[in-house]
Amino acid sequence: MKTSTIIFVSLLVLVIIGGIFFYVYTKENKPIVQNNNSGLDKIETAINNKIHSTPTCTSFTYSSWSSCSSNGHQSRTIISSSPTGCSGGNPILSQICNYVTPTQCINECSSGSKTCVGNGYKTCGNYDSDTCLEWSSVTSCPSSQTCSNGQCITSTSTGSGMDAIENAINQKLGR
Repeated sequence: MKTSTIIFVSLLVLVIIGGIFFYVYTKENKPIVQNNNSGLDKIETAINNKIHSTPTCTSFTYSSWSSCSSNGHQSRTIISSSPTGCSGGNPILSQICNYVTPTQCINECSSGSKTCVGNGYKTCGNYDSDTCLEWSSVTSCPSSQTCSNGQCITSTSTGSGMDAIENAINQKLGR
């Protein structure tokens, strides 16, 4: 090889290495020479950062939405994300919702109380989605019994007839 070719190739290599140093310096805005390695550690760090960068999350698994707050917002949390080891991304953790003011209800009866209706009875409790007390559907008494004071009792022929009168009144009142 000619001496001029060797000099040209040597200069070309130096220009390429100088360009890499300049790129790293201007990109990181830090001195090129560190740890007496003439900038080679910076080049290695830049390459490793590109190779081993954390991926951005692109998919999320969420908890259920919270109930709608009085300010019209609900939220949720991230249960998992992918790809594995990712960070960031654009998870949707809150949204606007239509807050509905709870309606007040009025109890129809006292909890646990019973009343006769026909030849059966109703019990007071909470049987629907609101928080108020209402009467249950009618529970029929067996044919050998009648309802008295919210209970099925066996009829007696020696009674005073007051039970029959009470049952008739309760039937008329719808109890």
